[in-house]
Amino acid sequence: MALFGNRFLTVPAPSETIPEEGMAATDAMRLLDVDLVMEGDPQRNLATFVTTWMEPEAQRIIAENLHRNFIDHAEYLISAEIEQRCVRMLADLFCVAPAASK
Repeated sequence: MALFGNRFLTVPAPSETIPEEGMAATDAMRLLDVDLVMEGDPQRNLATFVTTWMEPEAQRIIAENLHRNFIDHAEYLISAEIEQRCVRMLADLFCVAPAASK
């Protein structure tokens, strides 16, 4: 039987300090999900030029690589090179000389 309630239906969610007791991952997910639903549908937001849709293949690449620490360029050399390729292409698109890479 699935339960769809948690203690945050009766008490406020933590907002300033880390609680003494943790919560189940499912409760944390539901707590954030409820808050984020209130934001509305970003695809219907006509007040911004931000694209909120991407190809499913891009979503897959992102999901499959969330475990990587991309900031560690020494450990992830290929990822660092892919990043630099993107930087160079964007710089070319906007006619800006990219900063020298490390």
